[in-house]
Amino acid sequence: MGPPGTGWGMAIAPFMEEGSLSSQYRVADGVAGVANRAIVAQRLTTFLCPSSAGQRDAFEVLNATGDPHASGASRGRADYVANAGHEDPWDTSPLSSWESISNGPLYRNSRIRPADMSDGLSKTVFLGEHSQAVSQKAWAGVVAGGFCQPTETYRLLAHATPAHAAAFVLSHSGPAADEQSVIHAPNDSMGHPDQMFSEHPTGANVTLGDGSMRLIDAAIDHQV
Repeated sequence: MGPPGTGWGMAIAPFMEEGSLSSQYRVADGVAGVANRAIVAQRLTTFLCPSSAGQRDAFEVLNATGDPHASGASRGRADYVANAGHEDPWDTSPLSSWESISNGPLYRNSRIRPADMSDGLSKTVFLGEHSQAVSQKAWAGVVAGGFCQPTETYRLLAHATPAHAAAFVLSHSGPAADEQSVIHAPNDSMGHPDQMFSEHPTGANVTLGDGSMRLIDAAIDHQV
């Protein structure tokens, strides 16, 4: 993902009683912009799940090797991610749009309309949980060249490796073209940092396109 990297969380902040904060955000400078540092590092409790045992303080953005990112940016955390669909286009060569790859509603430069939802808004997952106990997620957006870092516990448990920048705000459910046997069901302990993962013992909550919420059972049939 390239600049400005503004994410879905920043886009809806004005509608979540954060109008004052979002009005200070300089879109042209982007998430990594010096002028926006204090804004994107804010802790917004609306984006944090009470059931998550993960960290709450802002995290420093790191690069692929685990060193501090050149921007010096930090971001406020979120326990929620958007659904890009089956594939994880962030592992492909840089593209200005992922429209030809993604079959979910939210992805880089997505311009999906309600009429484009072939299964209907009430059957399409827009957002889902992702606990900070698994890996870093951010509400404001993406810093190009940054890498989503799994926690040490999850790194050891699932042999998880850092994911490209888009995983700060997005997830995918598989089966992706390069991992046909992996479905990324909710709460799969062998999943990746770019899946939906909740600390609720029975499954993960998701928000559908019509604004309703559902609990997806962790024991759901993978093909379903």
